[in-house]
Amino acid sequence: MSKITTFLILVILVMQGLFLYLLINPINVLNQLNSVNIINKVTAANNLPINELPQIGVVGDKKSLADAETIRKTNVIDAEVYKDAKDGDYVLGYTTRLVIYRPSEDKVIYDGQSSQQKLQAGQQTLITSIVKQAVAANLVPKDYAQIPQISVVTSAEDLRKGNEFYKDVIKDDLVATFTNPNLVAIYRPSTQQIIKSGQFQISIK
Repeated sequence: MSKITTFLILVILVMQGLFLYLLINPINVLNQLNSVNIINKVTAANNLPINELPQIGVVGDKKSLADAETIRKTNVIDAEVYKDAKDGDYVLGYTTRLVIYRPSEDKVIYDGQSSQQKLQAGQQTLITSIVKQAVAANLVPKDYAQIPQISVVTSAEDLRKGNEFYKDVIKDDLVATFTNPNLVAIYRPSTQQIIKSGQFQISIK
């Protein structure tokens, strides 16, 4: 059998395979083509990265994303990001931003940080505020550059029972643990203040 004949047979087999795929999975193919069209359209109109293929999902399709109302109930950050979203909206996730596009109105309804990016930014803001408060109270040096370990109080009653140091703690307070110097500080986000601090070795003194 000649090389040309072998090549033609391979081409025919590939074409048959492609035809069968299109025949068996027309909805999947159409969805993929539609997604590509959406990406191209939104990218061109909104100065989005052309060299990055975003993760794409549809609000309410029950596969990639839940319905809009369920997403908003997940947490306060999702409620903010998806506050104007409706079922059927496309969500394009890039490395540095998230875009929600509504095909029925040919309109971008959200362009900004993703929920995860907002969470990380919020955590960094809290850490900066806690360190700033600790410096102002002369608990740590002015040039303190280490990142304290932060934990959120979820069960204030259990924490109060375990240690007298936490007798005034309430739910959602933050416990910041510094090293060098060894310091524990209780930070209350609602007032943006350190309400108590103490040195520690093995236990709080």
